[in-house]
Amino acid sequence: MANPKTNDTTQQAVKIIAIASDAAVKKLAIATEKASKKLIKDAEEVATHLRSSAAIVTEAATKLLATQAEAAAKVVNAKGTDDHDSLTTLIGSVANLNERLTEKFNDLRSDIKEIKDGTADKIENHEQRLQDMAREQGSQKTIVRIGIGILTVIFGMLLFHLFGITL
Repeated sequence: MANPKTNDTTQQAVKIIAIASDAAVKKLAIATEKASKKLIKDAEEVATHLRSSAAIVTEAATKLLATQAEAAAKVVNAKGTDDHDSLTTLIGSVANLNERLTEKFNDLRSDIKEIKDGTADKIENHEQRLQDMAREQGSQKTIVRIGIGILTVIFGMLLFHLFGITL
C-alpha cells in the first residue's frame, strides 16, 4: 500500500512541473507576440517610406512636366520667330525629359530595393530568434523530464531504505 505522504509529494512535484511548463509556454507566446508587433511596426515604417518616396518622385515629375509645358507654350506663343527656331527650341527643351524621368524612377527603385533588403533581414532575424526560443523551450522540457525521472528514482530509493517500501 502506498504512503499518502508519498502521493502528496508526487502530486506536488507534478503540479510544480505543470506550472513551470505553463510559464515557459506563456513566455514563448509573449515573445512571439512582441516579435510579431515589431515586425508589423517595421512593415508600416517601410510602407510609409515608400509612400513618401513615391510622392517625391511624382512631385518632381509633375514640376518637370509643368516646366517643359511652360517652355513649349512660350515657344508656340512666341511672335516674330520663324517655325524652325520654334521647333528647335521646343525639341531642345523636351529632349532630356525622358532621361530625367528615367533617372528619378531609377532612384525610386534603388530606394525600394534598399528598404526591401533591410526588411527581409529583419524578418529573417525574427524568425531565427523564434526558432531558437522554441528549441530552448524543448530543451527545458527535456531537462524537467530528466529531473522528474531522477527525483522519482531518488524518492523510490528513499522510501525503500527508510520504510522498506518497494514501488
